[in-house]
Amino acid sequence: KWGVEGDATLNKCVTVAYDEALRPHHPWIVQKAVGVAFGLLPSKESFVQKLEIDMSKRAEYKERVEACMKPMNDKMYAYYEEKKLMNIP
Repeated sequence: KWGVEGDATLNKCVTVAYDEALRPHHPWIVQKAVGVAFGLLPSKESFVQKLEIDMSKRAEYKERVEACMKPMNDKMYAYYEEKKLMNIP
């Protein structure tokens, strides 16, 4: 979705997500601190291993997470729309 390929590093994945969602709302010093923190992230393989995720079931996990998150996400965006918060700079 955000131009992150399946073999992208964990750092790349979270950086792309952060840049898209939160970076525009953070002051310069917070952006720099986040960048430093992202530099300390483990490899994707190490992270997945610590979570004890079976990567052969990745598609199943993704579907389950999306199904669980969709109702909350829909409510959140409906609230944002209702309060006219979608286009705040």
